[in-house]
Amino acid sequence: MIYLFFEVAERLSGAMPTAPVKVAECGRRLTMVTFALGRCGGEIERRTFMKVLLTSLALLLFASTGSAADENKWYVGIGGGQSKLGNVCSGAGTMATLTSCDEEAVAWKATLGRKLSKLWALELSYVDAGEAEVVASSPAGTMTVNPRMFVGYVVVDVPLSNHLGLFAKGGLSYFNTTYERSGVFRALPSGDDGVEGALGAGIRWSGWKRVSLRAEWEHFNDAVGIGSGDVDMGTISLIVHF
Repeated sequence: MIYLFFEVAERLSGAMPTAPVKVAECGRRLTMVTFALGRCGGEIERRTFMKVLLTSLALLLFASTGSAADENKWYVGIGGGQSKLGNVCSGAGTMATLTSCDEEAVAWKATLGRKLSKLWALELSYVDAGEAEVVASSPAGTMTVNPRMFVGYVVVDVPLSNHLGLFAKGGLSYFNTTYERSGVFRALPSGDDGVEGALGAGIRWSGWKRVSLRAEWEHFNDAVGIGSGDVDMGTISLIVHF
């Protein structure tokens, strides 16, 4: 069955447009993606992320074929918090004298997960990291930067008690960052996208049968685009198990 899912992923991804997505350039630090490709620089096609996404979905579906005794293994969550969009101000500052620049924003996320065991789980998340705002005076211009990501994680959960536990996770994110710009910042493209590494860690509290809370920190490599900045995000999420 797993072989069949991989075959479907291969055929579907082959039908995707082959427009390349810039991932990393030589001189930048090595990321999970460039390490996996065994190179610094180069490009990765959009269909590669399609394979990753379809394979993750296949693993989630395959994991759901366990015995009827496996209860509450699936979960969904919604959360919000604060993000920091790194290097927006320093990147914009190379183009103009800034009047104001705010790299912190309100962020939110939605999550679908499947527990494989007491220790392991798979997750897919949609993340909106919020907007950084830039105002320049000389030359004049304004810009807002808004990264959004689809993220696939492998999660390890370590119980500390019946209701409390720690978790860590790592995976890949497909980011799509948009720039709304005027004046001097019109020289920039309207957006940027690519595939990069992502990781996170946090603490969870499971005091109710089907509902839990968790607080976590996540890091997304090079998701800002301008200034090659990373996104750091802290959120509190409500998780419902079913």
